[in-house]
Amino acid sequence: MVEEFKNLLSDGKIGSLDIRNRIVMPPMVSLLSGVSGEVTDRLIDYYAERAKGGTGLIIVEATGIDYPESRGFATELMIDNDRYVPRLSELTKSVHNHGAKIFVQLHHAGRETTPRETEGKQPVCASEVEDRFLGITPRKLETEEVEDLVDKFVQGAVRAEQARFDGVELHGGHGYLIGQFISSRTNKRDDKYGGDIKDRLTFPKEIISGIRDELGEDYPIDFRLSADEFVEEGHGIEESKKVAKELEKAGVDVLHITAGIYESLQTTVEPMRYEEGWRTHLAEQIKEVVDIPVITVGVIREPEMADQLIEDGVADFVAIGRGQIADPFFAKKAAEGRTEDINKCISCNTGCIGEMFNNKAISCTVNPEVGREKEFNELGKAENRKDVLVIGGGPGGMEAAKYAAERGHNVSLYEKDEELGGQMKIGRASCRE
Repeated sequence: MVEEFKNLLSDGKIGSLDIRNRIVMPPMVSLLSGVSGEVTDRLIDYYAERAKGGTGLIIVEATGIDYPESRGFATELMIDNDRYVPRLSELTKSVHNHGAKIFVQLHHAGRETTPRETEGKQPVCASEVEDRFLGITPRKLETEEVEDLVDKFVQGAVRAEQARFDGVELHGGHGYLIGQFISSRTNKRDDKYGGDIKDRLTFPKEIISGIRDELGEDYPIDFRLSADEFVEEGHGIEESKKVAKELEKAGVDVLHITAGIYESLQTTVEPMRYEEGWRTHLAEQIKEVVDIPVITVGVIREPEMADQLIEDGVADFVAIGRGQIADPFFAKKAAEGRTEDINKCISCNTGCIGEMFNNKAISCTVNPEVGREKEFNELGKAENRKDVLVIGGGPGGMEAAKYAAERGHNVSLYEKDEELGGQMKIGRASCRE
């Protein structure tokens, strides 16, 4: 381990679970699962590559607890039936084989979905409040339906434990169903699940209590919270501090502090213009009021920044999401002092968030191997080595030349300009202005 990143690469702990470093891969929908939400070989290869790359904890993407009503995405991963457990077990085994720990995120989209994903059923919510991003007016859940969903979340956690996940994350952020109950903007109920902030927390508290009853006090529970929804009448950091303290009392082991909902999506998956680490202050303020570990997330691109956040006490763990899509070996390269070799995310949101909303499997403009890890790992040397001419020295041409050379071909790269880079030169010039 290099001394430069001694904080980031130090051992971490969530509850009784030991984690090899402070780097977390947060949940990001990949759409690599099967049409019914089953684990596929491509999904296993995708996560195994990040585990091999040295990350400490992988939190598997949004995983539905009630097909099809909970689904927010085409081919969303599912955990609402025992038939999913065998393949989920293969996923956890593949990650454990490379020394990483693995959680799964239990998810219900609530109103942040469309009838296309829910197979014609009207999306649901704590109250009948329109989602202006999707143009959806949801149906209010009846009290008995909410109670039934509590059990479905709990049973999802039970299956997760059976599949050897090291813990579960409850998705209470980004405006999904649990978050819809927490926020006064979307919770106008007058039953036991509505009212002041403590009453609006009844739904997640019952889920946490149910998981504890089934799996005991030592099974790690993570809670993802949008500490600021960044919308008018949405909750902000001061109310989130109260929420965090209540969740700690309820038995949560770690808080994963994020931000935004679909109507403020640019604060959840930031485009290029956002400053690195701009919302880490949210995690810092939550950490000041709780004694359990806190994970910070949000456009953290550099290991230097991540290490400094740990050293400064901003958070206990740093989630690097798109950065580990761009380079699955982010953690390993940092540990070896090879920071210049890290293939950096450029926050273009094209192959990750962009493909997700187009119902396409994940890809990446700076990493062609995403979702095709096994295919690229098995390329090997070419049997028939050839003279290869690549015309055009932009990013695509240079990448093609690189792979051809690695396979043993004799490569010539031709570019009409005096300097390589193509459109990247335009982007670089824009950044300097």
